Amino acid sequence: MRAFKKGFTLIELLVVIGVLAVIAAGVVALINPQDKIAQANDSKVINDIGQYATALQSYSAQNNGLYPDTDYVGMKAVVQSTGELTAAPDAPTGYASYEYSTTSGADARVCGQVKALKYTSQSLNWWKWDSVSGRACAVSGCADSCP
Repeated sequence: MRAFKKGFTLIELLVVIGVLAVIAAGVVALINPQDKIAQANDSKVINDIGQYATALQSYSAQNNGLYPDTDYVGMKAVVQSTGELTAAPDAPTGYASYEYSTTSGADARVCGQVKALKYTSQSLNWWKWDSVSGRACAVSGCADSCP
């Protein structure tokens, strides 16, 4: 008579591993790690634009309502040299550089690219602060106004 061994057969182990692999793939697809990374980077963009907005408003208050009449690199240098920002933030790796524009110093706009699905699914690819409205919002392009 043959003695029975306790334990699992190779087939049983392979079936269990296969089921676990399917469950793991489903969980990873549900979590969508790429979008989570994009959301984290977008949070940085939104925070950075807010820092620039605060610095530019402070600069404007000290300069008769005028904003730096320069490009993005010049604006970064101005707000750092005047002490409005101790360190000017840069866009996350893989994102477009932040953009700054002004109309002869009378108003200012700062925007940065966003990539999370909650924005891009609505064709809103930029986060923008505008001194005219005093608001920040998601827009399709830097030239667009906040709704």
